[in-house]
Amino acid sequence: MPVVDREALISRAGALSMCNLTAAGRVSINGTELTWTGSRTERQAECYVFGNGNMVITRRDDPEKGSVRVLDEASRLTPVLPPRAGWVDVGFTSTGGRGFRSTGIATDGGLDIFAYDLVMRCQARHVDLRGDNLLEIRSIGELHVDAFPDSAVTVGPSLNVADFATHPINTDRSLDVLPPFAPSRRARMTVFEDRVGRTHLRLFDGRPGSLVFQGATPQEARDSIAADPGFRWGCFIDGGQTAKMWASLNGELTSFGNRHYLRWPKADEKEFVWVPDSGRPISSIITLQHRSETQRAVNAARSASLAFPQRPPAAQIDPEFSSPRPSTSAAAARLGRGGPGSDAGRGR
Repeated sequence: MPVVDREALISRAGALSMCNLTAAGRVSINGTELTWTGSRTERQAECYVFGNGNMVITRRDDPEKGSVRVLDEASRLTPVLPPRAGWVDVGFTSTGGRGFRSTGIATDGGLDIFAYDLVMRCQARHVDLRGDNLLEIRSIGELHVDAFPDSAVTVGPSLNVADFATHPINTDRSLDVLPPFAPSRRARMTVFEDRVGRTHLRLFDGRPGSLVFQGATPQEARDSIAADPGFRWGCFIDGGQTAKMWASLNGELTSFGNRHYLRWPKADEKEFVWVPDSGRPISSIITLQHRSETQRAVNAARSASLAFPQRPPAAQIDPEFSSPRPSTSAAAARLGRGGPGSDAGRGR
């Protein structure tokens, strides 16, 4: 769920489209329907969502690469809650589809956002501190439960943006200190629908530091698409130097773009080695596949959700939050499989 308003790429019944997605909607927690909004919006709601968009990326000097991006580890924790605030942070794990089950609770903040599929801050009166809490998403912006798409992902600016340099994504610290859609040339990845209804995935490749192979500015990329073949809608899905495309051709994976990586010489070597198929590890990808393959993946996820193990009754936490407060927010009281203080998050 988004923590800030942003464009989104939507997949429904095998067709792609784009919308401007508002980070707000409704959820049901233990049968009670509540309003929610992204924690980085200025809106008021009954619940606030935290996610990857809350991360803060900084940069530090590197003797080999010049500059590298670094995660501010404090940003992966929910903000501190004052004692008896009447709010709690709940970490949820997906049970398949729209359903989630609570697997961690922090009564004073400091919940690890990375440890759960969804983290939500809500009023304590809506949460069972002693047992399971079931959450179902009812709406996300204009997307409603009775017509949810097959999948959706937030993306970069729409191709219809008048001035890319002023788009809010340029001040999004979860991406980089440097504005990703400033008027500078670099590799760019776009997806768009042309005037006759065909969907295109187009990569404008570029090599960092090159004087002759620089890539394109957002405006240049948009103008190129508008000239040939034209577009009904479109958006950027990568505005950085890691833009890369992999395609399955005749059963073999082939990569396109972002092939400028060199490996540093080893002890017995004098020259750098070109490693176009290796390069920097990629932590996330967007996969486009035939609808039949997508449906098989969805069915597998639903089958897995049916086997989600039942949790034993959890240890109790004082509903008045009268237990001693941990010395740091990272040591937040948690309610999970092993009771307070246990590592109850996903992947633990």
